[in-house]
Amino acid sequence: RIQHVNIPWKKIAGLRDILIHVYFEVDLDLVWKIVKKNIPKLKGQITEIEDKLER
Repeated sequence: RIQHVNIPWKKIAGLRDILIHVYFEVDLDLVWKIVKKNIPKLKGQITEIEDKLER
C-alpha cells in the first residue's frame, strides 16, 4: 500500500465492508456505477504493478 499510494485502498476496503455487512441494503445501481467507472482504472493500476514485479 505504501508503494502504491495512487490506488484507493480505503475506498476498496470500504466497499467490501458495505457489501459484506449490509448486503440487503446495498444500492445495486450504485455498485454497478462504481464497477463501470473504477474497475477499468484499477485494472490498469494492477497491471502496472504486475509489470514492475516481473522485471
